[in-house]
Amino acid sequence: MNFGEIEKQILAFGNITNCVVTAKKDSNDRNILCAYFTSDIKISKSNLKSFLRKSLPTYMIPVYLIQLDSFKYTPNGKLDQKALPLPKFMQNKRDIILPETETEKKISLIIEGILGISPISITDNFFDIGCDSLTALRIQIDLLNEGINVSYADIFKHSTIKELALKIDSETTDIDSIDDYDYAQLNELIKKNDYSSLDKIKYSDIGNVILTGATGFLGAHILNYLLTKTQKNVYCLVRKNSRSPIKTKLLSRLEYYFGDSLDNYLNNRFFVIESDITNSDLGLTKKDYNLLIQNGNCVINSAATVKHYGYYSDFEKINVTAVKNLIQFCLENNKKLIHISTTSVSGNTVIGENANQNIFGKDIIYTEKSLYKGQSLENLYVKSKFEAEKVILENILNNNLDGLILRVGNITPRFSDGKFQINSSENAFMNRIIAFNKLKTIPENILNIPLEFTYVDYLASAIVKSAENYNKSINILHLYNPNHLDVETVIKLLGTGIQPVPQSEFKKIVKKVLNNPAKKEIISFITNDMDKNYNLVYITDIKLKNDFTNKFLEKIGFKWPIPNESYIRKIKSLIKNK
Repeated sequence: MNFGEIEKQILAFGNITNCVVTAKKDSNDRNILCAYFTSDIKISKSNLKSFLRKSLPTYMIPVYLIQLDSFKYTPNGKLDQKALPLPKFMQNKRDIILPETETEKKISLIIEGILGISPISITDNFFDIGCDSLTALRIQIDLLNEGINVSYADIFKHSTIKELALKIDSETTDIDSIDDYDYAQLNELIKKNDYSSLDKIKYSDIGNVILTGATGFLGAHILNYLLTKTQKNVYCLVRKNSRSPIKTKLLSRLEYYFGDSLDNYLNNRFFVIESDITNSDLGLTKKDYNLLIQNGNCVINSAATVKHYGYYSDFEKINVTAVKNLIQFCLENNKKLIHISTTSVSGNTVIGENANQNIFGKDIIYTEKSLYKGQSLENLYVKSKFEAEKVILENILNNNLDGLILRVGNITPRFSDGKFQINSSENAFMNRIIAFNKLKTIPENILNIPLEFTYVDYLASAIVKSAENYNKSINILHLYNPNHLDVETVIKLLGTGIQPVPQSEFKKIVKKVLNNPAKKEIISFITNDMDKNYNLVYITDIKLKNDFTNKFLEKIGFKWPIPNESYIRKIKSLIKNK
């Protein structure tokens, strides 16, 4: 194997100052390809692997990427290979337990082929032996090609060959039951989100804002709206990382979305404060904590882990624990809490995800007066956002928290100019459009499905206006654009040559693509939408409504624009090079 070519591609990634690639024997005498590199900044190993996949065949992608502070050299100036540390997993000898069942054997062959490691013990954790989120996606696709349909989330939840095989071979589900919670009091509380409450709304200045999540797509636009459309000061709580100072981190995001138009507001109208809201004291110094008490009036929480896959503990930390800490801060210091949630808590997701688990044989109407209606909460992101809503409503009920939950919909590019999130490759909605565009085909049976376009710039405005006009008789609003376009209209406006075909023909195309190693990753964006027979499942009995919110918005002078041909052309420009 040409290690020099691998090293050349790693150095081409940027910000990497030196690297060496070598094969290391682990404690079980297996050769494992490892890459060691140095950099002045922390390098995302996931991003680096994604970069390498574009130029190197699978067998040349190092299983382990190890960032070092520096390399050690021998007295004659050569790199000291012996000083290169073994990855932690490789340091201790482990018993190799070979697969026994047919399912275990299929999974083993797939993972060994992807990682280039053999043999693998059926008790090895995938993520200890070199898997990452992209590798997990490839496992899911290759399993689908073998006629085995598992969700992406299952690969994280059952992260050994043995556990995943048991999951596949079992007909039972491991969804945590929440049915034993008594929702009676919370249901009574949210009944207040009724038309009769609209007579009580009036403008009330929310004062200076403490904003979380300002480096995110929505958070940055909330900050922009507050700075350009109001006179409020904003205190942005930003978590420190090792890559760049927090001010640099926030300004770079703002400049991506708004150029330098907000630069002059720094330390004048908005202030960047180092914080970790997952800590009980919000990770603030005493000085900064007192600053917020004295100068902040309203907390807008737009911080969240928004990926849909991983370990629940990761979601819980930022999406639940951090919310509890913000609630405590607001209660102790008499602050309002505006919490950004998601309409996905209803079980009616943008499209696809777990839709087949929300079939009840009748329509379930989910409004601003709804919380738990029997919807599936298997999706870990959705589950964590649901739990956060419960905690907020409990504190409104029991501790008189002045709080408002804003369930936002499918956040799409700006209406004004089509600018989209910096990490657009992680957006599930856009990725589905890209998948159909690359396939140049779409099944006829989904043409009448409505698509939602909740423009981020208008959403930011709706959030601030809602915060300024709600009262304690209102505690939940559904902020999404009710002006839908169906799939057929959108693909016609896109004009990229996507052709509708019968569902049976679409399934044949999917199977053909899955058997083409060069193309099968196209299917990755829609695998979670398929049942075991390759049917796309985009129908749910849960019907999301926001009539109450629309009446509220109408009373305060807010209106959603209707998506038009000009706007769809802006989306087209985002997908044409993908």
